[in-house]
Amino acid sequence: MMTMKRSRVGIRHILLSGMVLLAAIGSQSAVAQNRTSTTPDGSIVLNNWAQRWKDKLALVKKGGVGLLFMGDSITHFWDEPQNQSTFSSYFGGWHPLDVGISGARTETLLWMLQNGIVKGISPKVVVLLIGTNNADGVHFPHADSPWGIAGGVRAIVAELRRQLPNSKILLLNIFNRGDLKDAEQRVIATNKLLQGLGDDKHIFQLNLNAIWLDKQGHIDPKLMPDLLHPSPLGYLKWARALRPSLVKLMGEPGNNAIVPQPGVEHDIYNWQDRHKAELVYGATHHANLIFVGDSITHFWGGEPAANLSRGQLCWDYYYGDRKAINLGFGWDRTQQVLWRFDHGELKGQDPKAAVVLIGTNNLTPSVDRSNSNQEIIAGIHAVVEDLHQHCPHTHIILMGLLPRGEDPNDILRVRIQEINKKLSAYAAGWGVSYIDCGPLLLAPSGAFIAGTTVDYLHPTEEGYQLIANALEPLISKRLGVPAKPPMPGFFSRPLQSKPDKHL
Repeated sequence: MMTMKRSRVGIRHILLSGMVLLAAIGSQSAVAQNRTSTTPDGSIVLNNWAQRWKDKLALVKKGGVGLLFMGDSITHFWDEPQNQSTFSSYFGGWHPLDVGISGARTETLLWMLQNGIVKGISPKVVVLLIGTNNADGVHFPHADSPWGIAGGVRAIVAELRRQLPNSKILLLNIFNRGDLKDAEQRVIATNKLLQGLGDDKHIFQLNLNAIWLDKQGHIDPKLMPDLLHPSPLGYLKWARALRPSLVKLMGEPGNNAIVPQPGVEHDIYNWQDRHKAELVYGATHHANLIFVGDSITHFWGGEPAANLSRGQLCWDYYYGDRKAINLGFGWDRTQQVLWRFDHGELKGQDPKAAVVLIGTNNLTPSVDRSNSNQEIIAGIHAVVEDLHQHCPHTHIILMGLLPRGEDPNDILRVRIQEINKKLSAYAAGWGVSYIDCGPLLLAPSGAFIAGTTVDYLHPTEEGYQLIANALEPLISKRLGVPAKPPMPGFFSRPLQSKPDKHL
């Protein structure tokens, strides 16, 4: 398997990369014919991935690796931008490191093991997926027999056991492939030959091939567009299928989404300064209505004033006369909200209603790892419970996470829909009202309605109007006041904005 551009993996990319490989060793083709799956060979690393190799060795030298992923491009592409949030969300709690190399064969991994890729570390588990490139004689100089491939895998396992005697090895069946018939047959035969290699003490085996199949038993192109490499949705499905086995081998990692942590944002605003401003403002202003959240709330408007406001007109119309306080902080996750609650931002407050919108930043890694759906839901629940404890008379209006990403099929869109479905089901048991305003921003095609967001996440003035109008019946009921009609000029003014990376 060879390099792909972002998420656009295809046969064309494999063919081009295969040509690079052939050119790199063309003068040694006779030698290539004599190489075996058990003879260490670092040519693919040194010729194509020298910088990645150097970077990975540096990370190994730093230590602290709890979970190691070894393999070829299928493993390598966990590091692609579109897959990083899934990797961090589902494995981040175990301090993982991905050392996969696109184009790697069994002999490549043996060379890596002989040249320091596990030197000085002792991961609790090594996830190993290798062999499909050994079965490919089209994009590589030669294909190995199933017996040769199995021998190479066994040699890697033996070397891992020698160098990492305290680590458990989770050997995955080579993923079935549908791009090359001969290679597919070699993969199937190799998997059969490897059956029984595990001892359920140091070596464990896991067959996940069923997750790639559609109802007809064929590889699903939505999960493997080129019938070999997973799509972002495929990586999400792989992560979810793999995680239970890792929990058994490593134990459940701590959920950082429920552990209070202060923020560190100093990009477009100073987090600590805003926290201090909230304390000062709250000490002299007793709210009837509070809004809790991240930048979507922070940049709406209101007091304490932010250095950026995208929905001030909307805020003034709906909430300017309702004693509302804005407790939104850009980049905040559930853990920052919990810290703020514990450090005085609700002191002396007893609002009639609180609107909570938090969790979207837990989906992606930054200074901290991202979180799985279950962890995010637990974090949101912790925020709700903490708010109940601090303000027992306050009715909470919980908003579903807003959609994000330009593509309706973006993997974060998929996860947000799943999270919101759970939040809707849990709302009654949590004692809150639930509302999902996201669909208001979307056309039937799933694309954002023009003019509702600045960056496919953060609302414009018009987007905030749509949200406020949907919230109005719930808020006015809890405040005991008549509902306000849509503000004059409701969503009639176009707004020109440029993308904004800040959450």
